[in-house]
Amino acid sequence: MMAGDIGINNWLVLLGEPGCGKTHLSMAVANQLLRQHVPVLYFQHVEGFSEMKDMLKNDDGIKKRLDQMKKVQLLVWDDLWKRKKGQEPRPWEFETVFEILNYRYLNLLPTIISSEKMPQELLEIDKAIGSRILERGKRHLVVIKGLENNYRLI
Repeated sequence: MMAGDIGINNWLVLLGEPGCGKTHLSMAVANQLLRQHVPVLYFQHVEGFSEMKDMLKNDDGIKKRLDQMKKVQLLVWDDLWKRKKGQEPRPWEFETVFEILNYRYLNLLPTIISSEKMPQELLEIDKAIGSRILERGKRHLVVIKGLENNYRLI
């Protein structure tokens, strides 16, 4: 996957166990593309949405942040749908995730997504978002199951 690739399946989707290397691999790809002077934006789901929530209160740059995430040549979205146990995403999070990923989906923009969720769980959380992720990532989808793949526990 090259950042300039125009194609239907130009997303890299890494799903699975915490500690299995999803973020490490995502950042390795991003760093290689940065060396090639490709603009990359890293977005960590939990911290990123916490920051956005603060922006919503003060209306400081939320539109600019969303625009950056939509239009950057490569977006790396780390830990999509990461939540505290039992906590559900808020409605504005669904709207924001859909707005960003749908824009990238429609404009065939390369995107890297990592998540602890399995493909079926992505669809259960939100079919519109999950199906876009799985469609664009179908040629570059890695699913890692099993606690034995959590390198933090080895």
